[in-house]
Amino acid sequence: MIALLSGKLFKLGYADTVTMSFTTTARNSEAIIGVAVAAFPGHPLVYLAIIIGPIVELPMLLLLSRLLLGLRGRLWRVASPAESAN
Repeated sequence: MIALLSGKLFKLGYADTVTMSFTTTARNSEAIIGVAVAAFPGHPLVYLAIIIGPIVELPMLLLLSRLLLGLRGRLWRVASPAESAN
């Protein structure tokens, strides 16, 4: 959601906003896992989260892609095929 708001704030197009959304969503999960392992060494729930994290992340990325496709015509001007040919 922050990426969507940032994209609209900086007047980015649909493709750039979607790229930013997927990049921030996919990359931050690995960083958070690394911080959790460093902050809580030896805790089995952290290791469980490391295993479950990717299992949850992939469906979330799928839901994000469906959400962004649904919002595409509402938040961004979609060019018609005649306009894109010019």
